[in-house]
Amino acid sequence: MYTILAGQGVVQISGEEYALQPGSLVFIPGDAPHGLRNTGNEVLHRLYVFAVDSLDQVTYKRPE
Repeated sequence: MYTILAGQGVVQISGEEYALQPGSLVFIPGDAPHGLRNTGNEVLHRLYVFAVDSLDQVTYKRPE
């Protein structure tokens, strides 16, 4: 899950794109290919949370 703290961006989840701005909250389903890019003029700050017990359980799947 991402929470956008500052900046503008776009997240791609399983081929679909969604615009982001401060306050946006994004849920990313497990095993969904996803990516994030900055589309603004300032730094894109995000807070992300993983629903796992350890970062060893996190696997990234980037969009093709």
